[in-house]
Amino acid sequence: MPLRGYSTDNRPPTVLDHLLAHPYAITFAVWQVIAGALAVLTTLFSFTVSQAIERLPQPLVAATGILFALGGIQIVRGLLDDDDDLMQGWKIERTGLVLTIAAWLAFFIAIVWSFPSSVLTWLLCLLVGAGAPSLRLWATRREEKRVRARMRRAGVA
Repeated sequence: MPLRGYSTDNRPPTVLDHLLAHPYAITFAVWQVIAGALAVLTTLFSFTVSQAIERLPQPLVAATGILFALGGIQIVRGLLDDDDDLMQGWKIERTGLVLTIAAWLAFFIAIVWSFPSSVLTWLLCLLVGAGAPSLRLWATRREEKRVRARMRRAGVA
């Protein structure tokens, strides 16, 4: 069913409204923030959150963790944006999506390089981690193009 989704009469929408409209994106982005922060913290302090991360080069773990955390923050900020200009929220979210794609691709390369037999892990990185944000990036660009065309026809833009 194309274009089905949650809608609300609340103006502006509540945080719960945004969460119900984008449950997977927000949940996954929050996971990214937590995972990214924990990855960075493992490079600063001596504790383990993942045996695979523990075995990767620390500068790579720190850089990837920063990209994950910043990407997740920007995605959540963009999805929660209540600006009257829809383009503002899309710009913020797209920044997060680009950072997220970079983080997942870096993690994918690190896993393939370090653990080539961990097929399920690197497939997760590639398909869910980089693929889903890439599709969302494409979708927001298409939606923005559609909205801008509608605004031009209405004489708003």
